[in-house]
Amino acid sequence: MSGLLKKKVTFGAFDLPAALGKPRAGQYDDSDLHRLLGALPTPLILGTLGLDWKDLHRAARDQHWSLASELQAPPEPGPEPLAPALALARLRQLAGQPQVSGEKLLAAAQAPGVDLSAQPADLQTALAARAVALHQYEHSWQARELTALLRRALSLDLSVPPPTPLPFEMPPRPKKLPTWQTPAEWEDRQRQDHAQREQAALEAWRDLQDTLKLRREWRGALAAQPTPRP
Repeated sequence: MSGLLKKKVTFGAFDLPAALGKPRAGQYDDSDLHRLLGALPTPLILGTLGLDWKDLHRAARDQHWSLASELQAPPEPGPEPLAPALALARLRQLAGQPQVSGEKLLAAAQAPGVDLSAQPADLQTALAARAVALHQYEHSWQARELTALLRRALSLDLSVPPPTPLPFEMPPRPKKLPTWQTPAEWEDRQRQDHAQREQAALEAWRDLQDTLKLRREWRGALAAQPTPRP
């Protein structure tokens, strides 16, 4: 590193460790420096040399554009987690919204400091009902993950109402359909998708109810065990 602010980074000559093998001749993306940068964790390089990620990345690209692919970019900083009280307030707000996305609801339920089983029964019930209803609107892994989280985290004695069936409404037909699909086939596909979403919601509700019942039975079985004597 050189320059008044130690911002200029250059790569000098070095002996490649034998364990990293020999670069393939004539390969533009395989050299001693490619192998060395690829073998070392980028955070280790930055921490050992006191480098900033942008400076190292710029120096690698200046040396050869393909060298940048050997570096591991640091993750983008995420938003600061909400305080537990604010996280609970947001969860309660989202649980009462009929069209909230599974992504937002899952993130709120997974917020640090949020203990779902310790929340009032009305909030738990609203959250469970909203999670089940999500399956009627979207096929997403967030909806499935949220339901799985609630099976583990809700209070054992909670009672969740079954989903209210939604009437089928034919969506607007696209201006142009694929050549292999007739208008009648497209409409039939919409009815099938609606039926599948309704079935997914019903199955999510049944799974949630069955899991809560099983957890209650397990609690009862443990309570019936004799207390071991000291």
